[in-house]
This record gives sequence, structure tokens and C-alpha cells, in this order.
Amino acid sequence: MGCATIEPKLTEKTNPYNQMKSYKYEPIITASCENPSNLSTFVTVGFLGGDGIHSIFVHYTSKGWVFLDSNHGLDVLIDGAVFKLKGTGLNDRNVVYGATVEEKSYYLVTKEITEKMSKAKKVQFRATGSKGYLERCLYPEQLKFFANVIPLVGTK
Repeated sequence: MGCATIEPKLTEKTNPYNQMKSYKYEPIITASCENPSNLSTFVTVGFLGGDGIHSIFVHYTSKGWVFLDSNHGLDVLIDGAVFKLKGTGLNDRNVVYGATVEEKSYYLVTKEITEKMSKAKKVQFRATGSKGYLERCLYPEQLKFFANVIPLVGTK
């Protein structure tokens, strides 16, 4: 059960009180690692930045909590090379409706890692929580979108 790739949206804002610029870029839909054509919107990734801090976040929506915790870091394989992104300590959890929940977990990202991911053939990641983990993959069809955010990552 696949779905078409959705073009992520870039939102940029400037705080009128201190002129701080910020951005958000999402959603980038992830794929099953076993079946790359099986895309699912239940796990997406995105970028969030401002005030010199840049993060990639994992957004999970489904039935049942994983209790994602960015303090565990984000395990990433970029074309087989192992990386561990440090967590920001920020996690969001909400009940959407009924048994459907959403969780977001944020991890620090650099321009260098974002560039590596944008050029990769496969990026696999594991986000860990107290009730399990999410493991998803991104392929060139999704990774091409990372290039759009590279100019923003690493800015002050």
C-alpha cells in the first residue's frame, strides 16, 4: 500500500521583537526498509531551525505509544556508514483522537550530515523510545528534498 510522494513545505519566519529567523521544513515521508515502495505517512521527518540551533525531527502518528525520547539519540546509517545524532532533549506527545497518538522527537543536525544524507542512496534511521523503536528508511525519491534545506542548516 504505497502513496505518492508529497512535496514538503518550507515555512520561514522572523520574530518581530528580536529579528530572529526560524524555519520548518516538512513532511518528508519515510519508507519501509524491507519494501522501498511501501511509503507511509505514519512516520515522517522534517527540519526545524532557528537561533543557531538546527534539528531533524521524527514525527510518528499511529495507535499506541512508543514514548520516543531524543535523549537516546538518533541512530543513522547513511549508505551503510554509522552516525549517531545527539538528541536535543525535546519530545512532544499528544493524543490526536481516540487511540491515535502523535509523537515528535528532535535531534541536532549539521550541514555536513544533511549534505551526506541528501546525496545518499539509502538512509536508515532508528528512533528509540521507552516502549520500543521506529526504524524507517529514506531513498533518493525522498532524500532529494534534503537539498532544499541545506542552505538553512548551519545559519545563525
